[in-house]
Amino acid sequence: MVIYINVRTKRRLSIDSLNTQLKDLGGRATFTYEGKVKRGDYTKHIWHHKRFQGGLELGEILEDKLIYTSAKSASDEERLASSWIEWMIRHFHRKIGSIEITLEYAKVGED
Repeated sequence: MVIYINVRTKRRLSIDSLNTQLKDLGGRATFTYEGKVKRGDYTKHIWHHKRFQGGLELGEILEDKLIYTSAKSASDEERLASSWIEWMIRHFHRKIGSIEITLEYAKVGED
């Protein structure tokens, strides 16, 4: 299963801001930055959690003030997604407008 997370921002918040925060935290950070990968027309940033297996793919749509993330793991998607949301709230709560979570199998128009 994949968990999709959309973060709408109230103020300027970008992937670069998130990566800078990770860098500033150094060894105290919960996540590590693994680099970028090209997915079609979009560039995704790959993060990994220190304890949970799997990873996060982060992207952004600047004009919509949206950071979108997918949490993928063989067994820890819920923990991985929860941990990332908690990290975002802890470090950027003043810049977040809303957080939307969608499961892979929850598609529009299906029961």
